[in-house]
Parts: sequence; structure tokens; C-alpha cells
Amino acid sequence: MGNNAAFSSFEMVVHAIYANGTLTLPLLKKVAKAFADQDADSGGYGGQLTKGKDIYEIVAEVSGKKTPIKPRLPKNYIKWTHEQDRLNEEYQEAMYAIFDSVVKL
Repeated sequence: MGNNAAFSSFEMVVHAIYANGTLTLPLLKKVAKAFADQDADSGGYGGQLTKGKDIYEIVAEVSGKKTPIKPRLPKNYIKWTHEQDRLNEEYQEAMYAIFDSVVKL
């Protein structure tokens, strides 16, 4: 089990810099490096949105990586069909893979 607080802190720092309009890939990598030895665990994901984007979407945008199309899903996840659940799982896994390839926490 990793450090959820470290991930939450990383997430907040990235959102703050992104909101300011100054987040670049080199800066993102420097911030990630500062958290690299803290065993950051995505269990600390807070789901914060800045300019409508979460941490995974921000990292993908800043890195210039091609992202999958986000599936359209009902807001109430209890109403999701098995197909919608599968599409969401595939999307999330692809976004996590992009995040891990860029940030390497």
C-alpha cells in the first residue's frame, strides 16, 4: 500500500500550475520527480477538475499523447450496462497507462 497523501499533494500541485497556465512537460516532470521517492499511490486521487480536466487528462494533454475517446456514460454509474462498464474500464486503463508513462511516480 502506497502513500495516498503524496498522490493527493502531487495532484493538487499539478492542478494549481495548470490553472495558472504555466504547466509544461519539463515542469511536470520536475514536479513528478519531487514526488518519485514518496511511494505516491493513486488511492489518494481526489478527482479535482481544473478547466474541466482531471489529473490524468492534464498529464495526457501536457505530454501531447493521443488519448482515447472518452465514452459517454450515464452520470449514475449504477445504471451502466455491462458494455458501458467495459468501455469505461478500457478508457481508464488507457489513461492510467499514459499517466504512468509520463509521470512515473
